[in-house]
Amino acid sequence: MKVDPFTHDVMLWLNNLTNLLIAGGLFVLLLAIIPGARKFSGHVLMVIGVVFFLFLLVRSGIDAYYIGGLFWLIFGLLTAALAIIPIAFICVIVSGEWFALGDIVLTLIFALVPYFLGAWILAKEEEKSQRALR
Repeated sequence: MKVDPFTHDVMLWLNNLTNLLIAGGLFVLLLAIIPGARKFSGHVLMVIGVVFFLFLLVRSGIDAYYIGGLFWLIFGLLTAALAIIPIAFICVIVSGEWFALGDIVLTLIFALVPYFLGAWILAKEEEKSQRALR
C-alpha cells in the first residue's frame, strides 16, 4: 500500500506506541499478582484496551482511505465510526493486502483481550470484597 510521508509517520508512531503499550500491559499484568494492586491493574488494562481500540480506528481509517477511497472512509465515519473497521477489513481482503489484514486482526485482539481481562480482574476483586463484607 503506497502512502504519503505523513501517513507513514503516523503509522510508525502508532507502531511505537503499540510496543510501549504491550510492554506496559505485561508489566501491569505481572503487577496484578500483588493482591493490593489488582484493582489498579484491572483499570489500567481496560484503559490499554480502549487505547488499542482507538489505534484500530485510526489504522482502519487509513486502510479504508488508501485502499477503498474517500467515499468508503466518509461512509464508515458517518455510520457511528464503528463501521470503519469492517469496511477496512473488507477493503484489505478484496485488495489482497494480507499484512494489513493481519495488522487489523492483531490490533483487534490487542484491544479486546486486555479490556476483558481487566474487567474480569475487577469483577473478581469486587466479588472478593463482597464476600469479605458478609
